[in-house]
Amino acid sequence: MDLTIEQVLKQGVVAHREGKLQDAERFYRAVLRSQPTNPDANHNLGLILISANKAKEALPLLRTALETNPKEEQFWLSYINLLIKMKQLDSAKQVFQQAKKQGMDGESFYPLEAQLSPKIENPPKESLNTLLGHSQSRRYNDAEKLAVSLIKEFPSHQFSWKVLGAVLKQQGRIIEALEPARKSVQLAPEDADAHFNLGNTFKDLMRFEEARPNYKQAIALNPDFAEAHNNLGVTLREQRKFEEAEISHRKALSIKPGYAAAHG
Repeated sequence: MDLTIEQVLKQGVVAHREGKLQDAERFYRAVLRSQPTNPDANHNLGLILISANKAKEALPLLRTALETNPKEEQFWLSYINLLIKMKQLDSAKQVFQQAKKQGMDGESFYPLEAQLSPKIENPPKESLNTLLGHSQSRRYNDAEKLAVSLIKEFPSHQFSWKVLGAVLKQQGRIIEALEPARKSVQLAPEDADAHFNLGNTFKDLMRFEEARPNYKQAIALNPDFAEAHNNLGVTLREQRKFEEAEISHRKALSIKPGYAAAHG
C-alpha cells in the first residue's frame, strides 16, 4: 500500500529523532519530489545537511521553508542561525528585522539579537592615557605608532582614530590625516571636535567647500565653539563670501573676547 506524503514525512521525522540521518534524508527527499515546497521537509533536510557541513546546500532549503510558512518560529531561528554561521551578517540582520515585524520576538531570539548587535570594545585606559600623553607632549611618532596599534585591535574605538588624524596633521601629512579624520566623524557623529578636525583638514587641503559643512556641524553641536566659528569665517573668506565671513568672525569674538585669530 502506498504511503501518503504525511506518512512519509512522519517516518522521516521519526528516523531523524532516532539519529538515523541517512534514512531521514531519504524520506525527506521523497516528500520533496512530490511537494517541492513542503516546509517541514525542506527545513528538516536543511538541518541534516548543516550537520554534514553542507551549509550552502542547506540555505535554499531553509529559505523555502521560511517563505512557505513564515508563521513557524523555528524556521526563522534556523535560517538566521545559518546565515550567521556562514558569516552573512548583513543578511542575517535583515532577516532578523523581518522576523520582528512578523511578531517573532520571544526569548529564543534574544541570543540572536546579542550576536547581531555591534560590539564596541575599548582599549585599556592605560593605553589611552599613554596615547594622549604622547600627543600632548608632541611625541608624534610614538603617538602615531600607538594609535595605529590600537586601531588594529579596536577598529571601532573613535578616540584612536581622532588622535591619529591629529598627529598626522601635526606632522604635515595632511592627505594621510583625511581618512582617520573622516573615520572619527563616522564613529562619533555627535563629537563636535571630530567635525572641527575634519573641517580643518579640508581647509588645509584648500578644499573649502568640503570644510564649511563640517564647521557648521561642529557649531550645531556646540554653538559656543569659538574656533569653529572663526575657521568657518576663514573658509567663507577664501570663498569670497566676505559678509558671511565677518559674521562668523564677530561671533567667535563675542564668545571669546580677545580671540586673536578672529581679528583681521
